[in-house]
Amino acid sequence: MKLWLKQTLVTLAVILLSVSMCLYHFVAQETDQLIQQAIQSGARDTAVFCDHLSTLERTSTAYDMDIITRQALIQYTFSTYAHLLQTGDCTWSLVMDGQYYYNTASCQPMETLPMAEDAVAASRIVERGGTHLLISAQTMAVLQTPLTVYRAANIESTYQHINDLTRAAQLSLLGCLLLCGVLLPLMLRKTLAPLRKLAQISDKIACGAYELRVNISADNEVGELARAFDHMADTVEQKIADLEDTARRRSPTRGAAWATSTTAG
Repeated sequence: MKLWLKQTLVTLAVILLSVSMCLYHFVAQETDQLIQQAIQSGARDTAVFCDHLSTLERTSTAYDMDIITRQALIQYTFSTYAHLLQTGDCTWSLVMDGQYYYNTASCQPMETLPMAEDAVAASRIVERGGTHLLISAQTMAVLQTPLTVYRAANIESTYQHINDLTRAAQLSLLGCLLLCGVLLPLMLRKTLAPLRKLAQISDKIACGAYELRVNISADNEVGELARAFDHMADTVEQKIADLEDTARRRSPTRGAAWATSTTAG
C-alpha cells in the first residue's frame, strides 16, 4: 500500500472517530437538555394549575360540607380551569379516591403514572400510537380532600427537534467524511512529493547517474533527510571517482608488466 494512501486512511479514521465522539456527546447533551426542559415545563405548569386550584382554600366556606359536596365543588373548579387551559397538545385530569372526576386525556394517566402515598410530584414520558406524551402529576389537598392533578402533554415537537438535531449531526459527519476524503489525499501527496523525488533520484543513482542530487531545501525532517542523502551521494561519487582514478593509474603499470613478462618469455 502506498504511504500516502495508508496515511490518508489512518488520518481519516482518527478524524472521523474524533468528530463522531464530539457529535455524539453534543447530541446526547442537547437531547437530555431538551427532555429535561420539557419535564420542567410540565412540572411548572402543573404546579401553577395546583396553585390556582388551591384558591378554594381561601375563597370557599365548604369545610363544613360533606365529602361529596366538597368533591363536587373541587370538580367544578377544576373543570373550569382545565377548560380554559386545555389545548390540543395538553389535557388535564383530576383523580380523587382512586377515581377520575375529570379526564379528557387519550391515555389513562393514573394507570400510566400511579402516585405513591408519599409522592408529591412525578413525571414520565410514554409513547402512545407513535406519539410521545409527557405525563406530569402532583398531589395536594384542597378543602381537606386529597387529590391528584395530572397533565398529559404532547411533546412530539421536542422529539422532532431531537431527530432534526441527530440528522444534522449525521449530515455534518458525512460532509466531514467527503471533505477530508477529497482534501487529505491531495495534501498528503503534496507533502510526500519530496520522498517520491528522493526515491526516483536513488533509483537513478543506483543506475550510474552519480551526479544527480535531490536539492530539497525544506526546513523540516524531509529537508534534513534530503541533505543527508545529498551528502551521502557526494561521498559515494567521490569514492567512485577515487576508485576509477586509482584504476586508471594502475592500468599502464599492469600493461607494462604484462609486456615485459611476454618479452622475457
